[in-house]
Amino acid sequence: MHFAITRISRAQAVCVVLMTNDGDYAYMLSRLRDLQVKVVVVYLAGHAADALLHACDHAFSWRADVLMVGEGGNEGGSPEPPVATAAHAAAANSRAKASAKAKRLESGQSGGAKAEKQRLRRWAERQVAGAI
Repeated sequence: MHFAITRISRAQAVCVVLMTNDGDYAYMLSRLRDLQVKVVVVYLAGHAADALLHACDHAFSWRADVLMVGEGGNEGGSPEPPVATAAHAAAANSRAKASAKAKRLESGQSGGAKAEKQRLRRWAERQVAGAI
């Protein structure tokens, strides 16, 4: 909490990433969200407390989203909660639009196309960074 409050008092953007399954952190995460802190939880599927997953902005399964392997070890556990959020969808949409515009520029123009592609790439990166 001290980290977040210090950064907020300096008008800096704050993101807290917590790797846990423990639902005891849910209250602290909800307090951080009240302070406009972005909260990300990385959890082990089938073992995370529901309160923890509902208290964060983004939740990522350690095996499926981070390691990108199947959830074979999830025997008898609860089904995987949805991870995608509106912010993820908006970031993906922004990347798709920027990519489509860059392809159009590549096919038709050569002079200012390179600068425009670089500008679009930086814009898409900022959109993705802002979604997290």
